[in-house]
Amino acid sequence: MYNRDKARFDAADIDHDGKLTEEEFVYFKNPLKNEEIKQSVLAEALNSVDTDRDGKISLQEYLKDWHQTVSLLFSFSCFKFFLKAIKCR
Repeated sequence: MYNRDKARFDAADIDHDGKLTEEEFVYFKNPLKNEEIKQSVLAEALNSVDTDRDGKISLQEYLKDWHQTVSLLFSFSCFKFFLKAIKCR
């Protein structure tokens, strides 16, 4: 996920100063509003999921990516629950 977010941030950072202006932040949150950013985000997403580098996403590649994402979200949710439980003691 980090690579996708980094690529999205870099694509939205139009002036390449390492920071997002209000306009750039809108593009970061809504990459479909800018054709160049949209293409960059789509290319990075395809590159990230297309593990055999054939230019296509197979069902197996999609499911692997989806399960990794769900696993990360579940792990984060469990971690947050754990932190809340510790605070209650």
